Amino acid sequence: MAAEPGPLAEVRANPAITVTDAPEGIVLAPADGASDVGLVFIPGAKVDPWAYAAILQDTAAAGTTVVITRPWLNLAFFDLRGLDSFTSAAPAVSSWAVGGHSLGGVRACQLTADADALVLFGSYCATDLSADDLPALSLSGSEDGLSTPEKIADARHLLPEDAEL
Repeated sequence: MAAEPGPLAEVRANPAITVTDAPEGIVLAPADGASDVGLVFIPGAKVDPWAYAAILQDTAAAGTTVVITRPWLNLAFFDLRGLDSFTSAAPAVSSWAVGGHSLGGVRACQLTADADALVLFGSYCATDLSADDLPALSLSGSEDGLSTPEKIADARHLLPEDAEL
């Protein structure tokens, strides 16, 4: 799935952020450069990483540096790089969350050992994080045909007890 041209043009023109096509991924950063918090975001299967720029631009404008990864073969499970492969795009950031959409979220759950928080978009973990003291947020939609409310509920026990859904 490709990025929509209109929303992507708005991202590139947004004066509140800088957009960099870096080797580590697509970096959206606050224009003032003041950011000590970051989010490594892993795309869903076969979704163009640029498609997430419009959704995540407000996060960057609010002060969080966002690195949208480019998974190998456009499938997160084939990308075995560690979190530091992406956080190196913003060395000034001291606290990193990892997150992703759909299959990208499943992969994000595997990278939490080096992260300070977890954010899932229409996704769930296949990795048991229930004993971790990791802030976690899971955002989902009732009409999602892939990461259905039932699948997310069935995997709830794998998230930390205080995860927000």
